[in-house]
Amino acid sequence: MSELALMTAAEFEVYALRSENRDRRIELIDGVVYESFATWYTSWVGANFVGLLGNFLHQTRLGRLTGADGGYMVSGQCLVPNVGCMTVAHQPHCFDGVFNPLAPDLAVEVISPLNQQAHLDKKIALYRAAGTLLWVADPESEQITVHLSEQAPLILSGDDMVYGNPALPGFAMPVGVFFQDTIGRR
Repeated sequence: MSELALMTAAEFEVYALRSENRDRRIELIDGVVYESFATWYTSWVGANFVGLLGNFLHQTRLGRLTGADGGYMVSGQCLVPNVGCMTVAHQPHCFDGVFNPLAPDLAVEVISPLNQQAHLDKKIALYRAAGTLLWVADPESEQITVHLSEQAPLILSGDDMVYGNPALPGFAMPVGVFFQDTIGRR
């Protein structure tokens, strides 16, 4: 992650659309541009979340899912979670722009050793303020920390069930499944 320059959200959207920035995972928090990086493994974990949540959403038709390229306005800041979900009840029509003006109902942030904890802490505070259900996935410990508004964070691992309530009612999955290598090797 690197700090680039102070700018407004409107300036940032123009900056993010420049051809040299389109393939970068950049966010704006308090006027500062941050760039996030993933390792191959953390990207793979993020893809597991996309696949498992995507299957659930495809079956239930409760909402739409974005991957690590889908941006959202969260508490006035421009964030790009590894996975974001917007329910149809919250946003009936698919958004066709750079940063969805609505915060996601569910966001997944996958911890990468290439990013700074201070940046993640800021994002957690913003998601909580927006009322977004946030899952922070730690591939190293194979844990998910669940954050929701005023509730204390809940750390889950292994066979503990992570639930989609209130964002995705009916979704439940053992935490370990998100980190499981279906090929049987790691």
